[in-house]
Amino acid sequence: SWRARVDSLPPALFAAAAEELVGDPRAVDASVVGAVYRRICPGLIDELDGPASLPLISPRPLLVVNGELDPRCPLPGLMNAVTETKAAYASEGKTSLFRTLVQRGTPHRCTPEMVGVANRWFDETLRPARPDTALPTRGHLDPNTWIEL
Repeated sequence: SWRARVDSLPPALFAAAAEELVGDPRAVDASVVGAVYRRICPGLIDELDGPASLPLISPRPLLVVNGELDPRCPLPGLMNAVTETKAAYASEGKTSLFRTLVQRGTPHRCTPEMVGVANRWFDETLRPARPDTALPTRGHLDPNTWIEL
């Protein structure tokens, strides 16, 4: 939602843009937010947003880790990106190289559990010949903590 994008930058930025665009600093809405993002980072919310940019990583290994309650990357938007990215990996015959893990009950933050899973994924991906390392990103994730998309 556009409201999550407002929370990503200083509120005064959007108030100033609303004042300039529509004459009222309180008139921040989706069109004002879109105008701000298009000006400060052209393409980010259009052709470079997740559903368009993540599939471009295929067929290289990719792990996406997200919080279930992240308002800046809510699950419906994440699902759009995941669906497009899964299709790209499938078209290359490399579905095993793309993983998406969502930590239950977690807002917009990087938790120690996320760091642990990412580190283990790096071990799996970059050093697959290490049989002595427990790798919970392959079939051993606690379903009370993680959702795999």
